[in-house]
Amino acid sequence: MKTCSKCQCELISTNSIRWRTECKSCLRFARIIYRQKLKTDVMSAYGNKCVHCGVDNIVFLSIDHIAENGRAHCAEISGSFYRWLKNNDYPKDNYQLLCFNCNAAKYINAGSPHHKQTSKNVIDPKVLIPIKNCINCDTILTIDNFSNTQYKYGYYVCRSCFRRRENQLHANLKTTIMNEYGGKCVCCGFDADLAALTIDHIDGTGNKERASNNRKSRKLYAWLKSQRYPKDNYQVLCWNCNIAKHRLGICPHKQKI
Repeated sequence: MKTCSKCQCELISTNSIRWRTECKSCLRFARIIYRQKLKTDVMSAYGNKCVHCGVDNIVFLSIDHIAENGRAHCAEISGSFYRWLKNNDYPKDNYQLLCFNCNAAKYINAGSPHHKQTSKNVIDPKVLIPIKNCINCDTILTIDNFSNTQYKYGYYVCRSCFRRRENQLHANLKTTIMNEYGGKCVCCGFDADLAALTIDHIDGTGNKERASNNRKSRKLYAWLKSQRYPKDNYQVLCWNCNIAKHRLGICPHKQKI
């Protein structure tokens, strides 16, 4: 009878991997400890606190790409980002430590240039646009810069003006939603930046709701408004508390009580 080299439990087909001497539970625990140690090393190398607001709880901290090329870089290295930083002696030229609140605020307030919106209505490059100007900024419209979404309704608007209008409508809707739900994080009281606030599902069913009803961000806000702001399963949390609740089951602010 084979036993786990760590906890001495019996190794059977359902709780072990053929070429390992540890059971799956011990392997999972070892991976968690390794990730925690790796994150601790990385956070320590970058100062152990958010460079904007000074938050120093490791649960709320993450590495930010200063040049906002995070998605492309993580796809390029195709592995653990923290391990890549450690293997490359913690480069400081394009990386800084931010809490989730400051990271979200930077991403949203900067206009998210690396998160380009794509239209499902593909433009045929052979179709020539009549010489028109954007009705907002008077820019001459070309195949490359006009908004196909508005064009099909007869409005000639460049993509920049279209995105600016969409972002403003979303900001107005989010302001309304947040005000209806108290306007601040119910866990820590954070209310300094609207971009760092989000709607949390109290019972933790957010992923299931998004998967079944496709209610993401804007659609969720619109749905909440159409339902007259139900309070039974929705609350405002900042990104720090929301992500901590998701990862730990309870926010560190609640543990101190």
